[in-house]
Amino acid sequence: MVNGDSVKDSVLIVDTDVGFDDLFGIALLISHGVKPALITTVHGMASTKMAASTVRRLLAHCGQPTVAVVQGAERGLDGSKGGSIADQEWGADYRKQFERFMHSAAFPREDEETSVPSSCGVQGAADAIYERAKSAPEGKCKLLCLGPLTNLAVALDSYPDLPSHVEVVVMGGAVRAPGNAAGNAELNMHLDPVAAQKVVHSGIKLTMCCLATANESGKERVVEAFGKLGSQQLAPAGDAMRALVQEMPSASCYDPVVCAGLLSRKIWETEAVTVCVNAATGETTERLDDGGARIALAVGFSVDEYVDVVMRGATAGR
Repeated sequence: MVNGDSVKDSVLIVDTDVGFDDLFGIALLISHGVKPALITTVHGMASTKMAASTVRRLLAHCGQPTVAVVQGAERGLDGSKGGSIADQEWGADYRKQFERFMHSAAFPREDEETSVPSSCGVQGAADAIYERAKSAPEGKCKLLCLGPLTNLAVALDSYPDLPSHVEVVVMGGAVRAPGNAAGNAELNMHLDPVAAQKVVHSGIKLTMCCLATANESGKERVVEAFGKLGSQQLAPAGDAMRALVQEMPSASCYDPVVCAGLLSRKIWETEAVTVCVNAATGETTERLDDGGARIALAVGFSVDEYVDVVMRGATAGR
């Protein structure tokens, strides 16, 4: 079981492509007293370089400027220019809005006091993931993947013993729900299908929170709850969450649902299933035979509990 209060006693690594929802999820974890041991960035929603800088600014705003941030993979394992949303109209618009938001956000600018030196490139991220996982107490390291699985795939290739040191929780897949990318895939899986197939079929202990659970079901409730707070002064993490939702209401969807599930066992449960990932498209399908990978699939989604966890974090220390 990877969801629930145990995350507060874990060594938590976050691998993220840093969209609005990633930032909301990271702020949510911090608002509940969970300090990531390491954050690695990966291609996807934001450019990798901007993603690392953005995460450091968020961490500084939330009072955690010393968390190590490592800039990771800039593209998928197939070596193409894939793994970017920028060549799609909606993706280009998303990045422009994200860049405008970060330009005006009241987060500290990077300087010598808020910036932590980071390695660059997919191998640097893979090395950092392995070293942090290996140094953690046995059974205590969790890797939360909120974007394409490129960094983790390279880490598995480089360090065959990595599965013995870490449990993985993935926001990705469309096992029991329609996909949101080409080929009926979920976007994170689609942006690097080769890595997705490699990771899911590697045998590593993995919980998948797919679109059947990590979706927009709670969006209106969260927006309404933050609206009721008005301009009340919040602790820094709560302030960041409010700003993100005001800019992009769906910031409270997808990745934060996975993060919240690590904080409360009541948000989603898990079921053992067998799945296959298509290495060409990233489509993830459930199998009724043994011809696939055995994983834990997050099932169910308690919107009431999710909203409660979000708002308790947002108003903590007020």
